[in-house]
Amino acid sequence: MRLGCACLALGLASLGWELLAHQAPYTRFSIPTLPAPVAQLRATALFAGLLAVAGAWLAPLASHGAPLGRGFLRSISAVVIAMLVTLAVCAVLNVQGRQLADPEPIVATLVRLRLVTEALAAILAMRFLWRVWTGARPSNDPSPVPGPERDRPESDAAERAE
Repeated sequence: MRLGCACLALGLASLGWELLAHQAPYTRFSIPTLPAPVAQLRATALFAGLLAVAGAWLAPLASHGAPLGRGFLRSISAVVIAMLVTLAVCAVLNVQGRQLADPEPIVATLVRLRLVTEALAAILAMRFLWRVWTGARPSNDPSPVPGPERDRPESDAAERAE
């Protein structure tokens, strides 16, 4: 939930940055930056924030009420932070980070970072959604899923009689 709130705050701050980047150059509110990289940062931060809040809401479905593993949460947080830092660097350097072949080595590095972090974010999101969809239990929990027939003592007696 904290990651979602931080992403939403970054999205709102970059919304103000984008507004200033769209101002005419002769006005006193203009800043010398390209609006497109800032818009990418804004859109990604707001989207990641909304997804993180929705993920916090869906987390009990993915883990059957138990908290998600710390490793999974840390990996999601690290990927989202790396993705947003990469986009922020693109916005500060006035590059979109989309050119696969660029004469500046920093741009090529930023493109690679964007591709890797976005791919990792997609993989982790698909893994999380798969756990929500299937109701999969963590692999280290061998206990069966409690169901209505498991909760009644007479069902245990019936199973022993068979």
